[in-house]
Amino acid sequence: MKKNYYIFFLTVFTVLSLVIYWSLDFETKKLYPFDKGSQIQLGISHEEIPSNWSEGSYAIDQDSIIRFKYTLSRAVQEPFVGLYLHRQDSTHDLFMDFSQFDQLSIYLRSEQGTRIPVFLTLDYKGYTKSGKALSWLPLSAVIEYEGEGVYAINKSDFEIPSWWLRLQQMKKEDFSALDFSRVTYLVVNSCQALGAGKRDEIQIRSIYFSNNNRYLYTTYAFSVLAILIMMTLVYFIQKKKVLVPYQVHVIDQQNSHSKLDQIKSYMAQHYSNPELSAQDLQQAIGVTEREIGLLIKNNLDSSFKSYLNTIRLAEVKRLLLHTHKPVSDIAYLTGYNNIPHFNRVFKKEFDCTPKEFRESNK
Repeated sequence: MKKNYYIFFLTVFTVLSLVIYWSLDFETKKLYPFDKGSQIQLGISHEEIPSNWSEGSYAIDQDSIIRFKYTLSRAVQEPFVGLYLHRQDSTHDLFMDFSQFDQLSIYLRSEQGTRIPVFLTLDYKGYTKSGKALSWLPLSAVIEYEGEGVYAINKSDFEIPSWWLRLQQMKKEDFSALDFSRVTYLVVNSCQALGAGKRDEIQIRSIYFSNNNRYLYTTYAFSVLAILIMMTLVYFIQKKKVLVPYQVHVIDQQNSHSKLDQIKSYMAQHYSNPELSAQDLQQAIGVTEREIGLLIKNNLDSSFKSYLNTIRLAEVKRLLLHTHKPVSDIAYLTGYNNIPHFNRVFKKEFDCTPKEFRESNK
């Protein structure tokens, strides 16, 4: 591949990489572990029944891991226990702001539960009222547990539960433009699939809001693939060679089939002349320099200089592969009277030095 193509694609790749990198959003908002002075509080919630409710407790061990333990009640049809986070601050708004992020990430480990609900409740303007039961707007999503690790829930995955809509006699369409800057509670719930009477423990190492950069990584991957495909196509186009004779031909002006044949034959015979020019061809075969250039361009898709260089390099390759002549002798025999220039021309065309070419093809 020509050097200028390498530079072009490397420039495109570098610019694309920088654009993608500066577009990535690595900002996070940690909810747990708590920072010093944090106003976030932990608590346990369960069914509102007179007795025999589900039992739940939490403790924070020396490694700052929350150990949320629960046993579901047998006394109700749909028992639950929840570990909630709620902001307690009398001097500021009592909200957790999720508006600038697009996913909630939780690092957890579950002893038995495999479907772990996560709830957010929002203060929905125009509907939520102080003292009004169930007026906070709940949003739920489910973690399909597959082993200890970080589980990221996209903000778009949170939905209003159907049971709450039925209870409130509302429709999903009644709640639009959700304001995630007014999150009141974040709840990690018990796994109801376990059934009543079962004991479980969920361990939580961290909870934070973050941004999902997946679409940018996907864009980057497809862009790199497109660049590689383009580079491959250009490579094979550039490596396509014009088949030319390098052996000596005797010129027969009268029997020559065309002016192009005369041009090719003369150049094949005199390529070893380092001073060979289109003017020499004009004097030898009676074709003007302009016509020589047009014939070579239209029929061989090349220029006089490039075509002459192709003939010379074809002979250079033959001598390198089939003789033991020194590289310098081969250069002089094929019309190159400047060894450094010869080496540059050869390396630009074949991406290696003449010596490396000979050794790699032994």
